[in-house]
Amino acid sequence: MTTLGYITILTLVFSIHTAYKIFIKISNKKYNYEDFLNYKKEYGEFINESIDYNSFLKMNQKKDNIVIKFIQLLFISLIVIAMNMLFVFLSHNFYWLKAYKSLSEKKYESVVVGYNIEVSYGSSFRSYSPRKILIYYPKVKFIDEAGKQIIKQGDLGTNDKNKNPIGEKLIITDKKENDFVNIIEVDWVFFIGTIFIGINSFFSSLISLYPSNLNLKQRIVKSFYFGILIFSINLACLMVLKFLQN
Repeated sequence: MTTLGYITILTLVFSIHTAYKIFIKISNKKYNYEDFLNYKKEYGEFINESIDYNSFLKMNQKKDNIVIKFIQLLFISLIVIAMNMLFVFLSHNFYWLKAYKSLSEKKYESVVVGYNIEVSYGSSFRSYSPRKILIYYPKVKFIDEAGKQIIKQGDLGTNDKNKNPIGEKLIITDKKENDFVNIIEVDWVFFIGTIFIGINSFFSSLISLYPSNLNLKQRIVKSFYFGILIFSINLACLMVLKFLQN
């Protein structure tokens, strides 16, 4: 299994566990401590055994519709998983992994000799009907350390064919066993991505901290620091790529 596979499994397990804790906290909020006191006052003489607040919560949770509870848990899980997976997947694929490959693999100067075209589909705000989008992955030619001419596909694609025209020189890194070369190319999209992922990780942390005993201000502060941390790590990876690109 790849590193991304292990990270994905860990993120899913953490997200589902967090979603369950959020679900329990939201369910418990329907019955506050005042409800518990009123219950004891009204029915205390009919209760044979002592009941504490936690037992009161569990008793009321059993009365809730199981289908509604499942839908609520599923909805919360999807939100938490989507938020966590988004920043983990984008950070790993476009910053952490590319920076690691750029530092650990052999660096080459290559020339674009063609494209591998993949078809994707998307829709716009004006039209909900799907439209075909062509994604161009440049094929590059370079001479490896053994003196052999190699042609491989790059790991970055774009819908703009003119971004990497045939004949353009690209800095890449590669290993013999790799299916794709690591293109070292930094543009404004990567920088915007660091900001977007930083904001996403802030909200991801804010949601994940909801079940904790921290108040709202403390959760916001901790989430802000976490967002800054992820932004800084991705920005550092971007600086590594920019340095090696020149």
